[in-house]
Amino acid sequence: MHFEEVATVRFPTVAIAEEDPRLRRIVRVNLEREGFKAIEASSVEACQDLLQQGDVGLVIISAQLPGFDAHSFSEWLRSEFPSKAVPVVLISFEPEDRVLAAPLRLAAFKRKPFDPSELVVQISQLMQTA
Repeated sequence: MHFEEVATVRFPTVAIAEEDPRLRRIVRVNLEREGFKAIEASSVEACQDLLQQGDVGLVIISAQLPGFDAHSFSEWLRSEFPSKAVPVVLISFEPEDRVLAAPLRLAAFKRKPFDPSELVVQISQLMQTA
């Protein structure tokens, strides 16, 4: 009997740094339904810890996260991962945060409130082009 090996695409882990636990959970569940591994962080520090543990390939981060500063987070990413660009998707209630977050070299911006399934489609597209 011949068994074929089925190739599976392994998406990198997505870190979700969001102050609202319900929104974090909804985004995580939607990502997992599409085959992503997703982990949650409720603070900038927790997000940084997850990134340092490895395997995180994309970060979704809220501009409203307590202590979040786009410039500081960008500098931290560049110092911790000098040879790897970590894509960042910024989510925010404020459209002007897209401009304020310029140091992050955003992969995408999503204005709150948003449809979590649309966010997952956008992330899937980002991963295919990365």
